[in-house]
Amino acid sequence: MLSSIGAMHINPLKTMITLSTTKNFAGLTIRRTAIDLGFFLPRQERSGRIVRTEKISATKIAHHVLLASPGDVDEQLEQWLRESYAVAS
Repeated sequence: MLSSIGAMHINPLKTMITLSTTKNFAGLTIRRTAIDLGFFLPRQERSGRIVRTEKISATKIAHHVLLASPGDVDEQLEQWLRESYAVAS
């Protein structure tokens, strides 16, 4: 699914993996029971799937979704990542 979004850098760090174009647009952190996927949007997205949000700046809000199974990666998540990618490009 990631390759269909566009060209990106996958950056493995000590505690997470970041996804970036010219700027970071998403990050993955391994938790005990799930993967915490964070992505940036210019607005507050309201969804029961989003477990946490953080206002980074006036135009950058981090959203976190827990991925516990392959079925959690769906069209809605892909749309959020595409938007995050577009904003970072």
